[in-house]
Amino acid sequence: FFDFTPIGAIVLLLSIPYMLFARRWLPAKSVGDASAVVRPSLRDWIDDYDLAGRSYRLRVRPNSPFVGRALDELDLRDTHGVNVLAVERSDGTGAELFEPSSRLELQAGDVLLVDLVRPGVDVGELQQKGALDGMALTDAYFVDRSQDMGIAEAMVAIDSPLVGRSVRQARIRSEHHLTVLGLRRGQTALRHGHLDEKLRVGDTLLL
Repeated sequence: FFDFTPIGAIVLLLSIPYMLFARRWLPAKSVGDASAVVRPSLRDWIDDYDLAGRSYRLRVRPNSPFVGRALDELDLRDTHGVNVLAVERSDGTGAELFEPSSRLELQAGDVLLVDLVRPGVDVGELQQKGALDGMALTDAYFVDRSQDMGIAEAMVAIDSPLVGRSVRQARIRSEHHLTVLGLRRGQTALRHGHLDEKLRVGDTLLL
């Protein structure tokens, strides 16, 4: 280490006065307005994809018919028009977030984070049939759990195999373990039916 220290010390001593002298030619600020390029926040995505009012948290009671049954067996998307985004399960010290895999069996006390994928869905009916308790859900919940969930925005490219296929046909969840939260075409967000809409080049997906 000390073999090259003398050379490094000389370079350091020469570079300090050089930078003090040369900085006068550096621009006072970068070209363009750097503040104009800002990473979108989760709150921006909630607005852009019209997600507000679509999601619910439902706790599984001990007497629920869902206890001990796997998600693929329940098939809540086709039977009740809701898509399970995640499953919260408490271990005594905190809540762990589980991916909604088809083989995941529900337990009493599990909290389902669900998204309405069909217009006119009666959440109250689902709560009654499934013995589920509604829980508070605000935009802040998504912000707080965004790191655990991992949320990203992606655009359908011109050579994408998704073009002309719907999210359901492409089996995005089963093939890639990704859940499509929203679909936006241009500046218009599809509030419902985004899982069955044929995808086009330039569509953006919130995953």
